[in-house]
Amino acid sequence: MNSLIKVEINKVTKETKGLELFQQTCLKTKTNLEVKFTKKDIGFQELVASDIELLGLEGEKVASFLITIEGASALGRFINRSIIASSKLGFKVNELDWEATAGVVEIEGDMTTMDLPYLVETLLRLIQRATKAISHTHHPLTLFDLKQSIGLIYDLKQETEGAQDLSGWFDVRELTILEETKEAKAEAKERAKAVTKQKAKEKRREKDPKSGPYKAKAKAKEKNPPKSAKKSTGIEEIRSPGLKKGKKPAKLNLG
Repeated sequence: MNSLIKVEINKVTKETKGLELFQQTCLKTKTNLEVKFTKKDIGFQELVASDIELLGLEGEKVASFLITIEGASALGRFINRSIIASSKLGFKVNELDWEATAGVVEIEGDMTTMDLPYLVETLLRLIQRATKAISHTHHPLTLFDLKQSIGLIYDLKQETEGAQDLSGWFDVRELTILEETKEAKAEAKERAKAVTKQKAKEKRREKDPKSGPYKAKAKAKEKNPPKSAKKSTGIEEIRSPGLKKGKKPAKLNLG
């Protein structure tokens, strides 16, 4: 089994000597980092953290994360069954053919270089696990299943160095996504309420056109009759002073 991880960071760096793990490529607008690993490699977590610090890239946003794998007999099954668990950590993972033994996997999501030590370590363990037999079921792995599959649960029990940090990273990522999901659901609920309220208001207006602003306009017209009506009333009073309703004016005798 051979794998190559390629990380792209949109920050310019100078050639750095003394890197323990990454191979650095300095470009005009970005920095590319690569790391190769095989079935025998172990413990990349501390090495990645050390290289990131040496490069001066702490906290920088990761623009792209690709991993190319070959020679892993259960690669397709293990990657595909891990997609839902990965989403709970805030990562989108592309699906492979279920029987694939090689392929390119892209990890997308909101991540920085502070995630790299743990993400690289997780993928190292995950790909190495994919070289072993796995059930042909399509049932997705839970987060606990994923941790158990990559040996994290065992390492925690054995108090292996670095295991607690990796587990803490899992917990923080999961809690962050849960909180974001909760907020998004609350916002969606409020928007749905506002839409329902507006639709109900419009429906009431259709049934009773005089309600709402229509009714208000009608009342305003009653209180303030048109100016033409006021003028006509004044003219009648001037032409017929002293006349009572129903009586005709007396005739003048000019003989």
